Amino acid sequence: MARKLTDKQRIMGLEEVLSRLFALASDKNVAKEKRASAMDAMLGILFGQHFVYAIENDQGHIKIGYSSDPQKRLSGLQQANSGALNLIGARRTFHPSSFEDFLHTIFAKRRLQGEWFDLDERARLVLGSVMNGRSKLADHVFGPCPPAGLADG
Repeated sequence: MARKLTDKQRIMGLEEVLSRLFALASDKNVAKEKRASAMDAMLGILFGQHFVYAIENDQGHIKIGYSSDPQKRLSGLQQANSGALNLIGARRTFHPSSFEDFLHTIFAKRRLQGEWFDLDERARLVLGSVMNGRSKLADHVFGPCPPAGLADG
């Protein structure tokens, strides 16, 4: 039977992990990508992991929202929808609510209802650029796109 850790042991273990990640993220002799990955892991531990996602319905309308698990969110939405839904993109962010509001503002004139939008081809290109970390404005405001660990689809 596994020994149960006390809160103090868990905190000490977390401090050790964060200390090692911080050392790695700060070491100029380590490749930039590894430093960035260590910083990303540190932020994920401290602040949690969230994604801004785009889900398309069978009519071509797109829902822009955020969730800690976009696949689970897709499943939940699919249960309430008779048509097929597809996750077309997800971007990890440490500012999910602000990032979602940013996208809702960009596409406000194309809003159908709530978080659902009718995006033309140009707007879809903008959304794809932001979701895939190719938007300098989004990267400037929200930081570079951390690796999602989720295939953009």
